[in-house]
Amino acid sequence: MKKLFFILFLTSTAFSQSWVMKVSKSNGEQVTFPVQDIRKITFDGTVGVREQQLMQNVLKKFALLQNYPNPFNPTTTIKYAVPQSGFVSLVVYDVLGKEVATLLKNEQMEIGEHEIQFDASGLTSGVYFYRLTVSQDGILRYTATNKLLLMK
Repeated sequence: MKKLFFILFLTSTAFSQSWVMKVSKSNGEQVTFPVQDIRKITFDGTVGVREQQLMQNVLKKFALLQNYPNPFNPTTTIKYAVPQSGFVSLVVYDVLGKEVATLLKNEQMEIGEHEIQFDASGLTSGVYFYRLTVSQDGILRYTATNKLLLMK
């Protein structure tokens, strides 16, 4: 078993409970992934085989995570994962579909988990949507949209 440094976060809602493990790699990069069974992690820093496999597979698919904090005022963090290098765009829209901010526009991103800060100080309170698109070789590979709430 490999020894890893990690921080464990517990999140709970009225409907479900989930755990997330944040692992710091030796190069300082942090990777976040869900933990299926909290009992499989021992608190001496060892991780079971299932979790090691999960860490290796964590970036096998694209992901757009919910921004945090949400609701927010005036800044929020948006995280996304890219399992293959590609051109990434991240755009914010109002409820009418009008583009209000372009956070990334066809920027080359390497494999990994990324995050970006969104400053909405120039916008009014309300519901907005953010869309992530990833293309490779001119072909759209992934798109996802999430909702965020600005409260001033």
